[in-house]
Amino acid sequence: MKGVSLLAGALALLFSGQALSSGDDVCGFSDAECGIAVLPYLEPNNDTRVNLILLQSSRHHLALPLPQPLPDQTRTRVNPFTAYRVMGLTASETSEDDTSADSANQPSPLAAKAKQLNLPPEVQAQMDTLAPEENEGRHISNDTSAVEAFFDVLLADTQLTEPQRIQLAQARINMLSTTTLATMTRDLATLPADGHTGELKQYLINAVAFYQGLFEQANSGFQSLTTANQPWVAETTRYMLIRVSLNQAMENALDEYNMFNVDKADDRT
Repeated sequence: MKGVSLLAGALALLFSGQALSSGDDVCGFSDAECGIAVLPYLEPNNDTRVNLILLQSSRHHLALPLPQPLPDQTRTRVNPFTAYRVMGLTASETSEDDTSADSANQPSPLAAKAKQLNLPPEVQAQMDTLAPEENEGRHISNDTSAVEAFFDVLLADTQLTEPQRIQLAQARINMLSTTTLATMTRDLATLPADGHTGELKQYLINAVAFYQGLFEQANSGFQSLTTANQPWVAETTRYMLIRVSLNQAMENALDEYNMFNVDKADDRT
């Protein structure tokens, strides 16, 4: 039952996103712009949430939301693995509303929050062009929406000082690039080791360890944060521990054709 609940939660999380393409024929299952940059089988570069769905489905013999071809489609060349078909959506052309010059000049939500945090002007100027250097596999969640969510956490936490918010925000922005664990640790060295500031600091350091594939260190670090007093840190680290375990299990599970081989997966994690 626990596995069923976990699968249901993962499905709700995965399918709650908005589909961004305008035509079924051009929106393939593995197309990033469709909101699900994955393949319909276990593969280390998949979104971790999709691999979780596939693993739970196999273990508990649950049907996946993958449509079966209609009788007259058995010999068709139309791609059955489209985001619209998988998510049960109807593809339709969407037209963008005309926007006035004033609205076009409005700052993005990310830029507006960077201003609220009082980030340096040169950093604020980068917000509308900010983009991750890596967006596949486990890196798929390390995007600008995650940066914006982290900004929300900083703005809502009254225990942080403004200089601490700025330092943590800039460190989170740097995570979009190929920041190393040593660099992140050095950049945050002057922040306190305790309190909400210390817990947010440790979260960022262990998140970098996770994205760099240092799973043992990430697991140990996230375990120590499950009892954090900062509510967002305590909640998010539990989710990250699931992702660490999944990535550990699949780390050495590729065969000679670069395909997932269940016999090589580590079922101890």
